[in-house]
Amino acid sequence: MRKLLAYPLCILFAFTLGYLLLHPALRMIADWLSPLLGSSLLTLIVSAYLTLGDPLTYRELLLIWALTGILCGVIIRRRLGGISTAIGIYSTISAFMGLSLYNIIQRTRDLGLMGDGELLTAIPPLPKGLTIAHLMEAPIIGPLIERLTALMTGGMPSMESMRELLSTLITQILSPIIIGSAKNIVIVAVSALIGVEVGRLLEKALKPTSESLRNRLRGEAAAALILMLFLLPSASIQGLGEGVYVENLIGVADDFGRSYVAALFLDSTLSIGGINIQSPEAEGLLASVVVTHEGLIDLLREAMRGGGMGGLDLSSLMELAPPTLLLTIYLDTPLEVAEERSSSIASAFSKQLDIDFHRLLSLSKELNTTEGPRQICLSIYTSPADVDRLAEGYLSLIPSSRGGLAEAVVDAYKAGRLGESVDGILLYAGIINPLTIMRYLPMEQVEALNLTEIILPRVEGGIGVSGLIGYWRRGVHSPPNMHTLSLSELLGVEELSFSPDAAASNLLILIMNTTIGKPIYGKLYTTLPLKHPPAGMMVETLPQGASISASALSATFEASLPPEIEVVKTVSPTVVDPGEEVTVTVTIENLGDEAIEAVQLNDSQTAQYYPISLQLSGSTADSWQRIEAGSSRSITYKLTPKAGGIYTLSPALVTYRWRDKEYIAISESVEFRVRQPPPHAIIIDMLMGLWMDAARILDILVQGRGTQLMQLITAVVVILLAVQEARNIRKWLRGD
Repeated sequence: MRKLLAYPLCILFAFTLGYLLLHPALRMIADWLSPLLGSSLLTLIVSAYLTLGDPLTYRELLLIWALTGILCGVIIRRRLGGISTAIGIYSTISAFMGLSLYNIIQRTRDLGLMGDGELLTAIPPLPKGLTIAHLMEAPIIGPLIERLTALMTGGMPSMESMRELLSTLITQILSPIIIGSAKNIVIVAVSALIGVEVGRLLEKALKPTSESLRNRLRGEAAAALILMLFLLPSASIQGLGEGVYVENLIGVADDFGRSYVAALFLDSTLSIGGINIQSPEAEGLLASVVVTHEGLIDLLREAMRGGGMGGLDLSSLMELAPPTLLLTIYLDTPLEVAEERSSSIASAFSKQLDIDFHRLLSLSKELNTTEGPRQICLSIYTSPADVDRLAEGYLSLIPSSRGGLAEAVVDAYKAGRLGESVDGILLYAGIINPLTIMRYLPMEQVEALNLTEIILPRVEGGIGVSGLIGYWRRGVHSPPNMHTLSLSELLGVEELSFSPDAAASNLLILIMNTTIGKPIYGKLYTTLPLKHPPAGMMVETLPQGASISASALSATFEASLPPEIEVVKTVSPTVVDPGEEVTVTVTIENLGDEAIEAVQLNDSQTAQYYPISLQLSGSTADSWQRIEAGSSRSITYKLTPKAGGIYTLSPALVTYRWRDKEYIAISESVEFRVRQPPPHAIIIDMLMGLWMDAARILDILVQGRGTQLMQLITAVVVILLAVQEARNIRKWLRGD
């Protein structure tokens, strides 16, 4: 009776704790793919986390298996029985992985996704917040990514040395998993022995109570057994160029009406985490820069939308981009040495920003130059820390105490002009070697404008850099034909001043690819006398510390920019239970000064990744002859999810005509979450699926009567167990 009680109870206990304490990145993976592959994926992930994770690295696993073993031992109170049952519990949860994988394969077959590349094209877009940096912190997956990237960048064995390849795979990938499994088995077995001793002590202490209970129940065993059967629950740097400081501020408008503000400050006195460019770790360093972004990745996603390989939407893969990235580049340094030095620099950046970095990969590449082949070594580190967490750290590295452009940029960020009001922001800081960068890295775009000598100082060795890039989808003031890019409006300033400490100060306003007849138009204010002024620009040389009025901080240009059309897709509520309806609303807003015509809204692809899990009701398309300036139109429809997880609805597409030309506007994708079933329901669902699979197999052997045979087998097993436990209860009541 004790084993029969301990076995299912401890399985449910361990699985429930694993479910509740599942690493957030693993839970998000399960939520991402469960609507497509079913709840078996969550079972697979929880089981793999419990059985394959390293308990000495992830202390939650140590706690789970220790408590499970102790509970098992307390109930059984026999050393051999406790250990065997505890190992059986671990083995059963391991078997859950195989059963879950079998169910997933069956589901993909039912969906017709087993063909070449069909499964990849059916995978839903990545949910927001699931980046490579988060995956690097996840149990099992993070170490696996590290070892795979190390294996690939370290040079794969040739086809002739397959034995070496197999040995490398085993030692670097399989061995840690096997060792982690062995640790879990040892922990649950030792904990079971501890639980046995605790259980015996409790048994002695509670013996009088047990005798009293036995006396009260004597003669009532049959009635109690029947009652219990009916009451059972149902299944429901410092730089070498001393004193060098250069400030740069650049404003750009493109032919889509987007605006950008980029700030770049180079300071030889800047220290990042105590990094010293003269130290051995910095020898051969070309650049080491950390960046943190938010929103800018949408630009790349929009550019890639609709592309891909074999129908796979690569734009969704942009969600994998980590919010924080550290790049270190070494020149003519062996890969092993570069990796060691990169680790020291990563530690310094971690200290400065108070975050942890995880190495994603290191690789070495030969670069052909006029001086002969040179070796470039690149190391990439990631962190899940976002802009909100790191903004103050980055701003502290911008030399605002020097006044001038740096002070204006920091004040604008703190006032929200470069924070809440922007559609995207990128913060960066680091150390670079300007002369080497200009010599070996391609900078044709900058050099074509004769801007290299202005922006980057020609100093030997390294120099500290810091700054930011802000982005606005519609950052220009846009009457019908003439448009204005105004830095004073974007930054919220009346004027800008150059720093009196700066060896060079530059303020550049660029208008890209407009219809005024020139590819680039701009204004440049600088403290440097230029030998070769940039072509097509108005250049004004100013003294150090000079001020620039608001009227000089703008550029007016002619371009054919369509009205600003915003397509907003929303879902409500955003968290529901399976079977509960959600309402999707798509709204077209004409924020421009002119009407648009022949407007067509198509959102028919909203649930394309969830053919089974989502039921749609209502119309997903509509059209209008005209939408006036300042007006809006919308459609509404319902979706009913059947499975738990995160559902990412595809963007809505709008086409319209303006001035006899056709344009498109696309909404953002939206997400809503469906709560996953509780742990016991997941286990019951898996066992019921296994029962039905066994019945289908028996159908082949007994000519369609597999279900009846399984019912008979189940009934016989239940009766035998009930008789055995009834005998055990009678022995206990007699005091045997």
